Amino acid sequence: MKNSRGRWWLCFAALGALIFTGVGTALLGPAAQAQPAPETPAQIFTRACGRCHPNGDEDVGPSIKNKRLTKARITQLIRRGTSNGRMKAITPAKLSNPDLTKMLGFLRTIRAMR
Repeated sequence: MKNSRGRWWLCFAALGALIFTGVGTALLGPAAQAQPAPETPAQIFTRACGRCHPNGDEDVGPSIKNKRLTKARITQLIRRGTSNGRMKAITPAKLSNPDLTKMLGFLRTIRAMR
């Protein structure tokens, strides 16, 4: 009897160790795995546009703060780029349409868009 209890605790301890190390969460399924927090509109902007317009300020690209462009014009600039080629188009592969919609809210906060 003592032996079977020892084995039960050994299995319990092994499963606990797997869960603690993260290996067990894969065995328990997706419900046990932690999901990353969704990106905020500001984080989406930083990922897609921040390299050239950090926080909306001038760097490689011009400042976009207080430009007050229309939603249609901003969307066109993002998706098609500029005619002089200075700004390249940002495709849906890099910035999905749902993320673009979220990011437009951020652009309003810095008054890049009306």
